[in-house]
Amino acid sequence: MKKKLLSILTSVYALSNFTYGYILNEKKNPVNIEAKSIIKENSKIIASGDVVLTYKDFTLKADKIIFDAKTKKVYLQGNIVFEGKNVTILAKKGWLDIKTKDGKFEDITLIVSNKYFVKAESIWKKGDTFYFKKGEFSQCSFDKYDWYVKAHEGKIRPNDKLVAKNLTFRFFNLPLFYSPYFTYPTVRRKTGFLVPEFGKDSYNNFFIKLPYFYILDESSDLTATLDYRSKQGEGLDLEYRKKLSKNSWFNGEFFYFKDKGSGGWWEGRNTSPLKNRWRIKGKGFFKWRDFNISTNLDLPSDPFFYEDFYNVSDLRYLSYTKSQILATLNKRNYTLEINTDYIYDLSTPTNRYTLQRLPEVRFYYKKRKLLNRFPVYADFLSVNTNFYRESGEKAIRSDNAINIGLYTPFRNFYNSFEVIPRYTAYFFINGNLKNSRYRSLVQIRDTLRYYIHNTFEKFSLSTIPQIDFNNVPASSQGKLPYFDKEDRLKEKSDVDLSLYNIASFEDNDFLRWEISTGYSRKGKYYVSDNEYKGYWKPFKNSILFKIKELEGEQLLFYDWQLGYITRTITSLTVPIGEKIKYTIVHSFDKGIDQPSLNQIYQKLELWYKSFYLEASLLNNIKFGYVQQKKIKLTYDRNCWRFSIKYIEDYNVDSGKTFSSVVLAIDILSTEYKIPFVQSSGYK
Repeated sequence: MKKKLLSILTSVYALSNFTYGYILNEKKNPVNIEAKSIIKENSKIIASGDVVLTYKDFTLKADKIIFDAKTKKVYLQGNIVFEGKNVTILAKKGWLDIKTKDGKFEDITLIVSNKYFVKAESIWKKGDTFYFKKGEFSQCSFDKYDWYVKAHEGKIRPNDKLVAKNLTFRFFNLPLFYSPYFTYPTVRRKTGFLVPEFGKDSYNNFFIKLPYFYILDESSDLTATLDYRSKQGEGLDLEYRKKLSKNSWFNGEFFYFKDKGSGGWWEGRNTSPLKNRWRIKGKGFFKWRDFNISTNLDLPSDPFFYEDFYNVSDLRYLSYTKSQILATLNKRNYTLEINTDYIYDLSTPTNRYTLQRLPEVRFYYKKRKLLNRFPVYADFLSVNTNFYRESGEKAIRSDNAINIGLYTPFRNFYNSFEVIPRYTAYFFINGNLKNSRYRSLVQIRDTLRYYIHNTFEKFSLSTIPQIDFNNVPASSQGKLPYFDKEDRLKEKSDVDLSLYNIASFEDNDFLRWEISTGYSRKGKYYVSDNEYKGYWKPFKNSILFKIKELEGEQLLFYDWQLGYITRTITSLTVPIGEKIKYTIVHSFDKGIDQPSLNQIYQKLELWYKSFYLEASLLNNIKFGYVQQKKIKLTYDRNCWRFSIKYIEDYNVDSGKTFSSVVLAIDILSTEYKIPFVQSSGYK
């Protein structure tokens, strides 16, 4: 039977202290030792036989532990196992000096955060420096030791650097790199090269992107990426990051490329090839008490920049960029916003006719109760916008609305009745103060809901029928300028009917179903900005669900007047066993209020051991061509990763097919975190 001894040691420098460097206070945190034998010889306490020492959140095991109260040293022998928070250490023997905080262990194996795996013939600590002999380091676990760094000897100083002599880097036991002397920073953020990307595409036989991460100081850093393309030219991408405080930051990027301008990417364009091309991009957020500013900047040198330099479809088909400064003052009773939007149109050769909003001032007085005994509330919104085109119509629009609402719950019923007087004025139309226009109207809206909730054995169901009345009277607005849909408010006298069903299951599974339609007393209804004749509005069916690994949704519109489905989007994700997942998305639009569309997107995902395969296909059924093909294979061993990606993209407008093959391999860790500033000192 094991004997127990509580609070034997007055002070112990345990193995975790050997690693992290602090002394335990045993008056507040007693040590518990269990062993087959515990004896005291003069100043020594000897525990032997399956010794288990526990302290706080770590456990230390050994065949034998000797504590010398006179020398303040702890000696450990045989099958030493230390298990602490994010640390596991195995060793044959060792000692610790709790007074000098020094110690030494032999035949040691160390696992930190289940991420770093270390072997060494011996490790000892003197002062704030760790020394090792015949050591190995890897981020591969010992059961799949694909790569490791081996050094004859060296030293490590936390938050400083590692120095190693006669270092060899081995990959699958093959020596790939040797250095008689090697240093590596041990700080949390490290200057160095990131994972390069290389491959070929339709424009270039070979390209490579080589990023280098450089620390400027504790709160800022810079990534410089060399961009070489065999036929297009050479470029440099600079990305700067700055952490200003706990809640404030800024990221800026400048990409410059010297284009050879003689390749097929300029074929079929009206403009001459450009030599110097660039993109300026930036984002930031700055907060001080109730005031904050968010910024976004995205300006290219020319409308073709994204199509020529990016192989991602959502950038290649980008129709415009938006640069913005948004300042917000958020007080208890009101919110004030000043917004500047600058649009750069990528679909036209000139930006002179693009509508801009510079600036827009929004004032919102928050909803508050008007009467103590009655649920009557009111809020006020004023939106003041300076619209202009470099060539075209200009005006300042002031749009003001008061919302007065009576909100009455009664048992399972809930009714909201709202009266919304709205006044809109236009000043300085085309720069002339005398040329002003006005509009006023009163909108009335009422919504009635009824809540039904039932709980069953395996799920709960909420059913909510809803009826909406919405009346917007006719107003004289034909002579008003036309900048957006708020300038032409549609006359309405509509009744909308909706039924919502929400089923909730275990493990966050759910099913949401909505059906709705409406009736227009004026004999006309609107889809977006387009007017249609008829009394019954389109029927809408919407389903969204997640049941186990099965996910899907459908949005469908059926037009009573036309007698057919005008728009539908359907997606379904189906697991096939445990290693395969298939997704299909069908998008269809008859083209009543926008260009017609009929396409199918399919994606297949496959997992097998360390392999992950993702393949997708986008078919344009309407015109009978494949718009995009994409396949990516990743071999992920956790401690290193290799991927190869192929993309083929067809642009029907230009008649060009763009394809690229990209390879990337990440062996050493390249997780470089963004700058960090301690939160102390900031409110």
